[in-house]
Amino acid sequence: MSTEKQRVLEWLFSFLLGFNLFFFCLLYLTLNKQNINIYLINKALANTALLLIVVVLFIGPLSRIYNWPDILVAFRKEIGITAFLFGMAHTILSLLPQYYSLRFYFSKFNPSFYSAVIAIIILTILFVLSFEKIISNLPRKLWWQIQYMGVRTAFIFIIIHFLLKNISKWQNWLTAKDTLPDLNLLIFLLCIFLIIFRITEYLNRKLSIAVFTVGSLILLGSYIFLLLY
Repeated sequence: MSTEKQRVLEWLFSFLLGFNLFFFCLLYLTLNKQNINIYLINKALANTALLLIVVVLFIGPLSRIYNWPDILVAFRKEIGITAFLFGMAHTILSLLPQYYSLRFYFSKFNPSFYSAVIAIIILTILFVLSFEKIISNLPRKLWWQIQYMGVRTAFIFIIIHFLLKNISKWQNWLTAKDTLPDLNLLIFLLCIFLIIFRITEYLNRKLSIAVFTVGSLILLGSYIFLLLY
């Protein structure tokens, strides 16, 4: 396959993955007794951006312990850029005057908002550094280190944003249990699984195989429990 066709395939796969995740999130949110509106679309954009970053962070360690994810390694850059685009769309919608005013964000100490700002700034820098002209002018090792640390740092700040913004909603749901589990809660559990898996893979690659297998089953069981709770 030519390089140009490979690039087209990588972008097509990344966009299809992004839009499929977006429509899945939107469908789940509507099933959760919510009407489609700008607020719901914005939530789906945020959820999609995080899920795409999770996919990027899963590909590396999975490709080192299994053969089947190897083909996805070449797609990480495009999936990461797609995550940025969804995240930027979420940021723009969140700053629309009819949605929330800037005064709302800055009127009081708001660590959830600040962590989101830091995350989108990091993702914007990584996006700018993804252009071939910039890549060619940087030492390859330096570019890789910036991408490596950048996406992980952004992920941490997004998790902080998700946790601070949603923990009270999760507590209320556990008390009321009148709807499906909050989608952010399900995604947060997936993120915790990812963090444990990556730490284990870094410390002991052989042990990470068992952690991924057992952890996947526990995560699936947790989802079933929450859905039936």
